[in-house]
Amino acid sequence: MVTLTRKKVTRRENLNSIQYVIMKRNILAGVLVFCVHLGFGQGAQIPRPSPKASVGQNIGVTNVQINYCRPSVRAREIFGKLIKDDKVWRAGANEATIITFDYDLTFGSKPVAAGKYGLFMIPGKDKWVVILNSE
Repeated sequence: MVTLTRKKVTRRENLNSIQYVIMKRNILAGVLVFCVHLGFGQGAQIPRPSPKASVGQNIGVTNVQINYCRPSVRAREIFGKLIKDDKVWRAGANEATIITFDYDLTFGSKPVAAGKYGLFMIPGKDKWVVILNSE
């Protein structure tokens, strides 16, 4: 015959088991939050149709840096259709093209102070106008 005895649980052992359950719950909650952050927080980085690019060149003592979004033509007629003649055009696909000069220079026949400029253009049938905007 088997005799079962009931072990008397002390208050300290009871608290330890409660703390163990709370600790397991907190660890599980932390793992769940981490997984949700990885799954939804980051999102898949889908390439932009018109990716960012930059080019730099030293011209004399001046460093010229151009940051732009490379337009994707995708079988469209750009000049004359998408970009109208004789209208201001923000050069660049997704955002304005930024051109940076680290020294004062002459652009065309106009003096330009060192700094960052937005690049805009007015395309025409015979000539184009280039606009540097400091605002």
